[in-house]
Amino acid sequence: MEQMPSPLSADRILIFAPHPDDEVLACGGYIFTALKNKAKVKVVIVTLGETFGYALGKNLVNFLPLHEKAIAFGKLRQQEAKTILKKFGLLPPEIEFLGFPDKGLKYLWEKYWSKNNPYFSPILKTNHSPFEDIYQKNTSFSGEELERLITKIYLDFRPTIVITSSPYDRHQDHKTLFLFVQKIISSCPFKNLSFYSFLIHKNHWANLLAYGFRPQKELLPPLTLRKKTIFWLKFPLNHSALLAKERSILSYETQVVAIKKKLLSFVRQNELFHRAKIS
Repeated sequence: MEQMPSPLSADRILIFAPHPDDEVLACGGYIFTALKNKAKVKVVIVTLGETFGYALGKNLVNFLPLHEKAIAFGKLRQQEAKTILKKFGLLPPEIEFLGFPDKGLKYLWEKYWSKNNPYFSPILKTNHSPFEDIYQKNTSFSGEELERLITKIYLDFRPTIVITSSPYDRHQDHKTLFLFVQKIISSCPFKNLSFYSFLIHKNHWANLLAYGFRPQKELLPPLTLRKKTIFWLKFPLNHSALLAKERSILSYETQVVAIKKKLLSFVRQNELFHRAKIS
């Protein structure tokens, strides 16, 4: 497996994450290294992960209606992400939240493309974003609007490197976000643009990961995805990057209380990416 190039001071790195914590699990060490190397970094978090029921129940035990509880949980996760990324040295507008529906991106891509026919979130009880501190308030839950906002951010930032979730991920938000990002950069690729994906969820990866805190181990691709058609790259982490990543993961307290062992499985000697296709 080849090594992923280290980010340079001339690089402009744009990261699209489906939920708060994905950016750190997949790229925490890479973000730390990029900023140390004086590269420009922008992180865009597409949903606020408000429907993670197990974690929601662990964090908000009250008698609010479910949609109010989900909104409160989304705000809590958003504030966590802000605090954690600030410790890396990122501040708005280097962090953007789009406020689209958690576990809803697939429906935007497949059925609810037009902003005149938006998706109604059964959890949030609305067809537009109820969150205030986002890139564009009252955004309709439609594929058209998500494409428009990602396109605007992409064209305004003019990245040399784009990183997003993998089409091989079993989580539908992760798979679908890849399709949106791929569509946009394929229609307007910048010269010498590098496009990478990261994997978070995959069936039978647990055995390979050996869940838990094993920072002396390498992070390797799942056996089912070790194919010649998938070009995997490892990004090695030095001690400082590894420590920064560990601390940032543990700072996602809303997630640690529910899935700490899984989260710490991503604290390894390297981060893992694969080269994505610009079709």
